[in-house]
Amino acid sequence: MYAFSFGFILFISPLSILLFIIGNVNIIIFNLYF
Repeated sequence: MYAFSFGFILFISPLSILLFIIGNVNIIIFNLYF
């Protein structure tokens, strides 16, 4: 069970980091154009 949750965290963290970066880029672009 612990190994499964650890693998799940390892799989989710890159996705959340990517979403975080994409969100920041979208906010910056939105501020530049508007």
